[in-house]
Amino acid sequence: MAPKPPPPKVRGQTAARQRAAEEKRTSARSTTLEAGRQLQRILQSAPGATTSASVGIDDAARKSAERVLRLATTVELHVPVGLVRDVDVDARIASMQRQLSWVASRKAGDHVRAGDEVQLDLLGYLGGDVFLAETDTWYRVTPNRLLPGLFEALVGQPVPGQRLVNVTLPQDYPVPQQAGRTVVFAVALKAARARTVPAVNDPIFVEVTNKKKLSELKAELKKELIILRGQQMVEHARLMLLRELYIKSMGDDVPDALVDEELTKQWRGLQGESQARQGVSLDAQKRSQQAYLQDPTIRGEARRIVWEMRTLEAVAETLAIEVSDDDLRQTLAVMFGSLDLDGILYRNPGLHKDLLKGLRQRRAQDALLSRATVAFDAPPTPKGQRVKPLVPPDEKTGVDRMVVTTTRGLKRPPSKGSGS
Repeated sequence: MAPKPPPPKVRGQTAARQRAAEEKRTSARSTTLEAGRQLQRILQSAPGATTSASVGIDDAARKSAERVLRLATTVELHVPVGLVRDVDVDARIASMQRQLSWVASRKAGDHVRAGDEVQLDLLGYLGGDVFLAETDTWYRVTPNRLLPGLFEALVGQPVPGQRLVNVTLPQDYPVPQQAGRTVVFAVALKAARARTVPAVNDPIFVEVTNKKKLSELKAELKKELIILRGQQMVEHARLMLLRELYIKSMGDDVPDALVDEELTKQWRGLQGESQARQGVSLDAQKRSQQAYLQDPTIRGEARRIVWEMRTLEAVAETLAIEVSDDDLRQTLAVMFGSLDLDGILYRNPGLHKDLLKGLRQRRAQDALLSRATVAFDAPPTPKGQRVKPLVPPDEKTGVDRMVVTTTRGLKRPPSKGSGS
């Protein structure tokens, strides 16, 4: 007897899974090819391999740079594939709608409603020490998984106003020592506003997007997102390479004084300035700063950052990489368009210097990347995870592989049925 066909509901679920799988394959192939094209352009313009003996760099730094340049040739990177799905296109449309939205400020005495945007001063204490300090910051009154109940407690509050809110951190809070503990927040509600978002068929939205049909807009946005994903995949390759080189160079000397300097700069930007504005006592500020400097995870990251900056500077010096104002101007013009860049840089000499240094280090990074083997073939990075651990070369990913190196150039993914 022939087997009975599956019921319609099962057949429908199977077809949906097959469509989703095909969408994933198509998206992976498009973004991988785009990433390969962008990487190839970088490799073609990357600084050459010849080192210079005449630049002002000490022998220890030169030897370190030459060692890292050699190490880069031994690194094989497997970069997560970035996907572009319908939900990503919808999110981009929602972002465009938000940009075209309009706001109505709540008047004094009005009450905050769910979904409003509120301007807050936040000062949170955990066990007598400062947990969080923010001033004049806008938030949406929607649930926050890591701070459950904080923003929900503002619904119904009059504008302006103050109140205390107790928040119990979830058990999966990213800092294990703080998970499950209670933070007391002093909240100063300074302003509130309601935001109205135009529909996709609103005449204003249609005029700005210049697309009468939603399908046309989605097709255009999908192309833009494929290019963006390609850029993100190449940037991910840069980050992974530096991280892999750092792991191979853990024995390098990184002065504690420079690590402390980096941590102090971070703390000031994240907490110190806000705590000072909110009148937190000097003793409490010092405790907060010391806790930040002594956190082993944060300190480890700061050590990596310092190592990377010192290494990239040494590589730039060793390869005699120079960056001119014209180079900087062209780079910024691509990023920001027709701005008064000369005026901005003239009025901000410190910014000008930092940007030149950053572009120089970027080119040093490209020189290292040109020596590595890069494969865009690892599974997509899970949501919320910034850096994907390296995938073993023999792991079967189910995604077509593309390898780009300086010697082989651009290689298309193998066609179905061919060997990899």
